[in-house]
Amino acid sequence: QDSLNMAPGKKLLNLERVLGLTTLNGASMKSSPNGDIYYTAGCVAIRYSPSLNKQVKLYTAIKSVSCLTVSKCGRYLALGERGHQPCICIYDTESGDLLTRLEGHKHGIGCLEFSPDAKYIVSCGFKHDKQLHFWEWKNQNQTPNQRQFDLNTPEKPSLTTPLYTGRLMNKVYSIDYHESGNYFVTGGDHHLKFWTVQYDKRNGNDDDNEQLVFRGISSKSATIQPEYSLEFQDSVFTHVVCGKGRLSHTVYTCTSAGYIISFHDVNKTLDTYIKLES
Repeated sequence: QDSLNMAPGKKLLNLERVLGLTTLNGASMKSSPNGDIYYTAGCVAIRYSPSLNKQVKLYTAIKSVSCLTVSKCGRYLALGERGHQPCICIYDTESGDLLTRLEGHKHGIGCLEFSPDAKYIVSCGFKHDKQLHFWEWKNQNQTPNQRQFDLNTPEKPSLTTPLYTGRLMNKVYSIDYHESGNYFVTGGDHHLKFWTVQYDKRNGNDDDNEQLVFRGISSKSATIQPEYSLEFQDSVFTHVVCGKGRLSHTVYTCTSAGYIISFHDVNKTLDTYIKLES
């Protein structure tokens, strides 16, 4: 009995290692810039180092984790939960501190993605949630230490109002943000859509500096030309990747039928495709 009388903040048990995984698709397994791999196992996300051949850090959520993503800089990790009233938990990958929680979805989170500068995050709910949320999760007036809190504390600072909410008519499996930060793409059941992020320019504290202030989001579905409609009109797009560098005007997608299809980001039309052989 006396052994259970622990000081506040102390844990009775510490999770040291996780066996197995609950990763079902690309939305629940990501790699970071330094080569570490993040994947899900129940209510935990594991950071695995191939070079060290071991689990180097664990990140927990209250509910089962359905998806995750890592920022382009590798500093932030976002976990999306399953179930009713799920949350997005955002961690500092190095310190392991939980920075904030985003509450707005109703029926599970299917996939999410950071913007290239990690200032924004996009999340898509499960089929019955039918919501796309666009969040400015960083509070620029607070330091990271001021935002830290314990997952188990009764009062959890959280953000419940996204900058933008879009309606999804189909299940979405994948999101990718273009390196410019000007748009992102979602792919899913009979769904491939380009979402353009619109900003207003305002002068900063220095007259020579301009700040971009979020104004809104517009969306447009990809166009499949008539000559391809019979084969691809009802495609299920399971994965989406925006090209980089000299290929930055191309968006690549995979379909459940085994095709890799490229679309041009200017006119949003099908460019070329290839059939994967088993």
